[in-house]
Amino acid sequence: MERFEKTVYDVLRALVACGERLSNEAEERAFDVLEAAYRRAGAQTHRERIPIFVSTADASIRAGAAAIESPEIEGNAMTHPLEDGAPGDFTISAKGPLLALDRQAREALARGEAAVDGAVLLVEGLPSLGLLRAAQAAGAAALLFNTGERVRRMIVSDLWGSPAGDEDIARYVRIPNAAVTDAAAKRLLAAAQTGEAVELENRVHSGWRMSTVLTGAVGCSPLIDEATADGKPRFLLTGHMDSWGAGAVDNASGLAVTAGVLEALAARKDALRAGAMAVAWSGHSHGRYAGSAAWSERHGAALSRSVFLNINVDCLGMRESVVNGKMPLSACAALLARRSLRAAGIDAPLQPMRFSRSCDQSFYAAGVPTVFSNVAEVPAEMSGVSLAVAGLGGVYGPHWHTRADDLDAIAPEALLRDGTIILKASLAAAGEGAAALSIAAEAEDCADEADKALSEVRAQLNDAKAWAEAAGLDETAACLAGFAASPVFVGIERAIQTLRDARRMDSGDEETRMARLHALVNAGYAEDELGFGRAGSPTRNRLAAANVAFRRVLGEVSACSTQKPPAAQGMRLLTAAQALHRSAGLLLRALERAL
Repeated sequence: MERFEKTVYDVLRALVACGERLSNEAEERAFDVLEAAYRRAGAQTHRERIPIFVSTADASIRAGAAAIESPEIEGNAMTHPLEDGAPGDFTISAKGPLLALDRQAREALARGEAAVDGAVLLVEGLPSLGLLRAAQAAGAAALLFNTGERVRRMIVSDLWGSPAGDEDIARYVRIPNAAVTDAAAKRLLAAAQTGEAVELENRVHSGWRMSTVLTGAVGCSPLIDEATADGKPRFLLTGHMDSWGAGAVDNASGLAVTAGVLEALAARKDALRAGAMAVAWSGHSHGRYAGSAAWSERHGAALSRSVFLNINVDCLGMRESVVNGKMPLSACAALLARRSLRAAGIDAPLQPMRFSRSCDQSFYAAGVPTVFSNVAEVPAEMSGVSLAVAGLGGVYGPHWHTRADDLDAIAPEALLRDGTIILKASLAAAGEGAAALSIAAEAEDCADEADKALSEVRAQLNDAKAWAEAAGLDETAACLAGFAASPVFVGIERAIQTLRDARRMDSGDEETRMARLHALVNAGYAEDELGFGRAGSPTRNRLAAANVAFRRVLGEVSACSTQKPPAAQGMRLLTAAQALHRSAGLLLRALERAL
């Protein structure tokens, strides 16, 4: 372990020394550092250049004699990334009276009930896309987020990856916004009391970039499309290169651990059953997972042929962090995670959590399951005033997403602890291949999620039918009953029963089991053919996602039943039911591929 620890810390220091990595020269230097480390570890490497869309924003603010510049204020990524439909370097600004919102006023804004037209709003907490959209809809001039002792930059977009059309572009927020320190917020409030208006300026830097993806491989080719030639399964070790500030925790720590893992595997490469491929990309922080999404789209066929697991590494070694067993993972990897904790000497019982749409989970369409991301948390009581104001409640600690994310944010013993968990999981995956995973557990989870969605859909269709009957729309009610009686729903019910047959799910040769695993993950996590969904939302299957939309329409129809003609409302319900039924058919096909 001494060699592993030295390699990890040496690579960490070298990456941090490159500085802030945001599709710039510092980022390319960091890729050079990491590639050299992979080669020293005994891995083969490959660089690929892919197009991604990224956007950052600097910020400054004035209120009378008070002037606030970086590092007390920072803009958020994907703020107004286009001007007249084009990216580039440009400035947007807004001026108005400062209006501080307490919790009650903030909740009113979120409900669309606040009178804030023309005001520059000030709220406590992390930058929030939902609040930005509410402020924009209410006519606010700008929005400032008080993130506590330190500025915390975020990305204010739910669009996964790069935009792919006008509908995607329309989702970007247009209202100027920034994060400020608590001290700066207090100075602004003092200036506002004298009647001074506040002027916020965002300097936007946006555009498409050819971005590097680096792979380092042991036991297989570093070119993912060639890696299937020998028929050998492989797993991924993935992490992002881009950073806010020097990014020691987020995410030089994770990438440094991948170098140590590859070195340990290279020393055992003749005994490996599966190949290991470390993959590092950009566009996580300032492109909303643009790098992982683009790489996954380019190589989806190869991923679904041979990759059985993605071990994501992010935010390791945080000072004051503890391993409490809370870990995001796909159900099939729960046993692997539990074994890895024990092998690393961690006593905490595993508390598995279903992944949300986050952490570069761009592989659901290919059916690749994931384990980990960060493996430890900073308790809220250790986080100080910055997190108390930011509303994080611990988790990533006081340095995360700040310019103070440097080597002081890392505790060497915590980095070794977290890195050892990743190493043990990697050794098991490399030594056992897909046998390290429980396909029966994934099938059970997929069945549970499908069963839950099916029950909710039937209840919603019955509620819709009852509304139509009460409104005197007999034909609409009959059609809704027809949708509910569709054999598609019966087919889903039968598929769920088959999925619960653990012996059948775990049977077959390795190729059959891999294909079944990919089909299960796709069916359980992908909302559509891309498998991405909206960033920050829960992961849902196709039917559950469609039912969210149907439930919204039913709620709106029920609330507006006296304001619009019943026939028009019935039409809305039936078109929504048609969309729901189509999604049910897609889910059934996905489930049948796993049977």
